[in-house]
Amino acid sequence: NRKTGNLRVFPAENYPNDYQQIHAGVYAKGTETFSDYGGADFLRFVVAVQADATIRDSGSLKLAFKKDRKIKRLKGILTRLGLRFVESRYGEVTEFRVPKCAHTAKAVSLLSGGKTFGAWVFSLTREFLDVFCEEVMLWDGCATRMSHYASSNKINADFVQAAYAMSGKRARVR
Repeated sequence: NRKTGNLRVFPAENYPNDYQQIHAGVYAKGTETFSDYGGADFLRFVVAVQADATIRDSGSLKLAFKKDRKIKRLKGILTRLGLRFVESRYGEVTEFRVPKCAHTAKAVSLLSGGKTFGAWVFSLTREFLDVFCEEVMLWDGCATRMSHYASSNKINADFVQAAYAMSGKRARVR
């Protein structure tokens, strides 16, 4: 009951108007924290790579942005991880080149099949699942309202939807 919080089960044909449905739960069993790679900032880096990187044949990465918010965010992540990078400005675009290293290799391996999230998302700790949900919104979502994520890759949309459902948030794919 929306007002009292009492849980009751009804057949669909007798469902009262003033009741809520449980849409999600809170998953707390994961163990992955990427501690060997810098923890939460590495996870943020993986999400940024998935969203906006071009993966070069050499294993290096190129990311280019016009939005100041993304430029500052990526620069902060790279700096905190201690990764080498070259930042260049071309008109309105700021480009980051990150040479191949253990971090870029691990990120690319996690994004198998052309920058696609994988089952590793389900092994994240509760805290890291929350970081993942927030970070996808900051790169490929609505950063102001934090209410919707966009991807042309259905598998990525499915992983984000599942992560949100595992975080107690209602999520659907359109």
